[in-house]
Amino acid sequence: MRGHLDRLDDALHGWVVDPARPEASLELTLLVDGVPRATTRASLPRPDVAAAGLGGPACGFVLPLPPACLDGDEHVLALRLADGRCFLPPGIPARTLLGTPQVQLLPAQPEMLPEMVALLRQTHVESALDPGLVQPEEVSRWLREACDPARRLLTLARANGRLVGYAEVERQLVRGTLAGLLRMSVLLAYRRRGMGEALLARVEHRAASLGDQAMWLTVAEANAPARALYRKRGFQRAPEVPLPAWRDPAGLVKVKQLAAAAPATLPPP
Repeated sequence: MRGHLDRLDDALHGWVVDPARPEASLELTLLVDGVPRATTRASLPRPDVAAAGLGGPACGFVLPLPPACLDGDEHVLALRLADGRCFLPPGIPARTLLGTPQVQLLPAQPEMLPEMVALLRQTHVESALDPGLVQPEEVSRWLREACDPARRLLTLARANGRLVGYAEVERQLVRGTLAGLLRMSVLLAYRRRGMGEALLARVEHRAASLGDQAMWLTVAEANAPARALYRKRGFQRAPEVPLPAWRDPAGLVKVKQLAAAAPATLPPP
């Protein structure tokens, strides 16, 4: 089978084609956590698919999600064909967040160690890295450091009973002024729902209130969604890197000036 999930909001939007019968309109049933929830026929016009030689001109579908499924929780989605076969077109993640979750933004605490280890290991999996690289001892030290705002600011996002994202600012004295290096991540299922912007706004506010005058970050050139978020928040391409350790040759270095609300002082180590 060929197909793709183009968009997921309160409905699934995409197309599906049987290469053996490219002109046929297929019947699809939406499964949510293995339970049939809605049925439709892929018969909407898709001239783009036909022009690409992937199928007939009428293979598109829109499958509305029942309101009961839009509960702000994670679910497993699949499409079932009329012959009983399940089909997972590209674009459907392994787990999908449906609806708007209830999110808490929290400061880091040492007792959050098990949750933090689980979050970082999942971000490693989603980044095609070895989750075994996340060692509880190192995470524990990181959390302890985050409890000292003079050195590190760490804000966590919790939804559906677990941590799903974080934003961290490593604070340093640069050329006589305070500046921070930003790192942040949100689990795939929770992206594009305003969570990253909420985390970023929170750490920006905390850093500015403590006297930081700038915030730096590195973002990959190919990461268009992240670059759009940082551009929206006022980050610009940096003409130079203030500290050699902040340079990442694989990414684009950006900087944002902050309105400092306190004197730029850093206590001795």
